[in-house]
Amino acid sequence: MPPIAWKSVPAVETVWEIVCRASNRVFVGLPLCRDHDWIDLNSRFAVDVATDANILNMFPKFLVPLVSKKLPNTATGIAHAMKHLNPIVKERLRCAGEREDDWSDKPNDILQWLIDKKQESSTRQLTLHVLTINFALIHVRLSPPLYNLAAYPQYVGPLREEVDALIWQHGWTKEAIVLMCKVDSFLAETQRLEGVLTSSVQRKVVKDLTLSDGTFVPEGTHLCIPTYVFHRDGAVYDNPGVFNPFRFSQLSDDEAQ
Repeated sequence: MPPIAWKSVPAVETVWEIVCRASNRVFVGLPLCRDHDWIDLNSRFAVDVATDANILNMFPKFLVPLVSKKLPNTATGIAHAMKHLNPIVKERLRCAGEREDDWSDKPNDILQWLIDKKQESSTRQLTLHVLTINFALIHVRLSPPLYNLAAYPQYVGPLREEVDALIWQHGWTKEAIVLMCKVDSFLAETQRLEGVLTSSVQRKVVKDLTLSDGTFVPEGTHLCIPTYVFHRDGAVYDNPGVFNPFRFSQLSDDEAQ
C-alpha cells in the first residue's frame, strides 16, 4: 500500500467554505449553495461589514445613515448578492402564482420561508436577510466545532453513530435534533472554551437599575462578566482546561440515574 500523501490547506478559508456551502443548502438550496461565487461572496461579507463598521465609527451618529449608503464594501456585496437571488426569487414567485397549492417540488429552505411569510416584499430585503443569517452562522457559530472535529477525530465515530441512529428512527426532524445529546454536548463544550463570549460579556446600563438583591446600578455604568474565568472554574467543571466533548451529556446521564 502506498504511503498516505498529506496536503496542506489554508484552515480558515477551507472551514469557511465547508460551513458556507452546507449552511446555504438550508438557506437558499440547490444549485446556488454550490456556486463558488456565492460561497466566496458570503465568506468575505463579514470582513467587509467589519471594515465598513470601523469607517462608520469615525462619523457622528447623525451622518451614519447617509455615509452607510456610500460605503463600497458592504454596498457592493449586497448588490452582488442581489444578482444571484433576483432570478431565483422571480422564478419562485412565478411558481407560487401559477401552482398555488399544487407545488409538489416546492423548495424547502429559509429563502422560501421568508417569501411565504410575505414580510419581505423585495429582492433587496430578502437578500439582506439571507446575508445576515450567513454572517451570523458562518463566522460566529460553526467554525470552532469543525476545528475540534479535525483535532479530535476519535470522537467523530460516536457522534456519527448517534446522528445516524436518530435520523434512521425519526428522520431529519426537530425531534431527532433535540435528542442528539452527544452532538449538543460537543457544541456546548466547544462554546465553553472557544465561543465568541468566552472572554467576557460587556454591557452599558442605559437607565438606573436596581437588582433583585438591592444593588443599585446607575445609568452609564459599564458592566463586565468574566465568562472566561467562569468557564474555567475548577469548582464548576472537572479539569476545566481540558476539552471533553461529552462533558454535558455525561452530566445529564448522571443526573438521570
